[in-house]
Amino acid sequence: METGHPATREELEAMLSSARAEASAASALLTLASRLSEMRGFEDTIRRAVEACSDMFGAERTYVVSRRERSGGLQIVSSLGFDADLLAHLKERAGVRGGLPLMTHVLDHQEVMVLSDISTTSLLDPEQARRRSLGAYIGIPLLRGEEAIGGMGLEFSRPHDFGRRQERMAEGIARLLGMALVNARRFTMLTKIRAFGLRISTRQRLSPLTDEICGAARDLVDADHVEVVLVDSPATIVEGSDDGLPWAQLQRRQVTALPGSAASNSGAAFAVGLLSSDGSILGALVLSFEWPLTLGPLRAEALRVAAAQAGIAIENSQRFERQRAMAKILQRALVTRDLPQVEGYELAWIYQASEADAEVGGDFYDVFELDHSVAVVVGDISGKGLEAAAQTAMAKYMLRAYALRNPRPDSVLYHLNNALVGRIGNDRFATAFYGVLNTHDHVLEFALGGHPPPFVFRAATATVESITVAGHLLGAFEEQTYATEKTPLGPGDGLVVFTDGLLEARQGNELFGAQRVAASIGRHAAKASSEELVRSVYEDAQSFGEVTDDTVVLTLRRLTTPPK
Repeated sequence: METGHPATREELEAMLSSARAEASAASALLTLASRLSEMRGFEDTIRRAVEACSDMFGAERTYVVSRRERSGGLQIVSSLGFDADLLAHLKERAGVRGGLPLMTHVLDHQEVMVLSDISTTSLLDPEQARRRSLGAYIGIPLLRGEEAIGGMGLEFSRPHDFGRRQERMAEGIARLLGMALVNARRFTMLTKIRAFGLRISTRQRLSPLTDEICGAARDLVDADHVEVVLVDSPATIVEGSDDGLPWAQLQRRQVTALPGSAASNSGAAFAVGLLSSDGSILGALVLSFEWPLTLGPLRAEALRVAAAQAGIAIENSQRFERQRAMAKILQRALVTRDLPQVEGYELAWIYQASEADAEVGGDFYDVFELDHSVAVVVGDISGKGLEAAAQTAMAKYMLRAYALRNPRPDSVLYHLNNALVGRIGNDRFATAFYGVLNTHDHVLEFALGGHPPPFVFRAATATVESITVAGHLLGAFEEQTYATEKTPLGPGDGLVVFTDGLLEARQGNELFGAQRVAASIGRHAAKASSEELVRSVYEDAQSFGEVTDDTVVLTLRRLTTPPK
């Protein structure tokens, strides 16, 4: 074995010093890796990296730049140690192409720059060095593979004797921090995708949903304009249609660049398909940028995921709109318009859909003739949508059938309750006021099935009286009994029955409530007709706050003079 000449003392000391430098750099890089190991967003990762690297090198000022996608210039994304004036100057120089020549050189050549004495380089104008109090400089490209995605600059006011340790640390940081920032960008994009899903999940109606999708997509990929293009039917989509969208590619979930008029002269445009759960095309998400963007893999994947979420949301919204339309048709059929005239009484009612963006509710009312009497009904099925509307029809006509067989209120609600148990679902229930008015002696006998107690305006005393009786919710438990109560209606007296939508008009955390309903009746009943009364009571609830549920208000008022 060849041994060669033994190393001199100086060579051994140099080797030992180099080994120490390597070990020290490795230890510092391990510490940095530990600080950056937890998955965080881009801004938090940058801030931690700036603080750690500033400590590692003992830098007085540290900054990180990234390239502006729109202009190709640099922008400061994080900084440490700069006073306000110096930071403003740095940002101004960064905004000018070539305004930070040392960093530009680092990024263009993708190599570390270690300058122990700034005066030894011709890249920086001496006046700029003085303006920035710059004596030494370390520039580090932040690398993703062979691409520089940004750079870090460490500044020192006086020249420094940098050695092997600083060079090794800078070289290691270039790869380590580059990978950390790539992961941080992915984490930030995942956070944005999650926010996208949460935003669009708050909308059921189609028009507000598509508006929300456009706004969320703009925020997701920093687009200048976003449009949702929906198709009437997947069968109508053909390649080369007038809208110019490549539907065949979009149906394969490809993010596709759009040529020609879809993009501005100096910009770019892309489209991604919006697909239903069975893969049929619902439309497209079209995004345009006022700058020549090259869509990277991270943005493209984010758009595919967002489009998948948006497609399912649109499919659900379209189903909701169809069901809502059917429920409205059914509800319009249920809303009684031709109520009978009650001799000696004035009858009026109002049915008002909620102001909120909600489904069709289950409120109903009815007035029908019995032998020598008149039945008055106001009820509410819990839940919304087509199912609630169908169950409302069932309850309304069941009640009529039981009343025609035996009109007593306790009997009608007893049988209606038993019939509804198990038919409206375990998580649903109903409430109802059912009263029978004897038009000869003007006595109202009534029962309540968990319904808000109605009021009676007493004309003789100009007072409002709550009339109530115990009664369980309908459809919850079988074999419930229902008590009845009687109340006379004198000349001018008026019965006012309503659903809970009136009580639950909301102003912040406060509800309109029964006391305000009674006060509203008291203000209007003496001078208003029955029609004016129901309208005024509802409008008072509207003025108080948002009416978030469908509402019925019905009044039956005895005339002060008998009809001729």
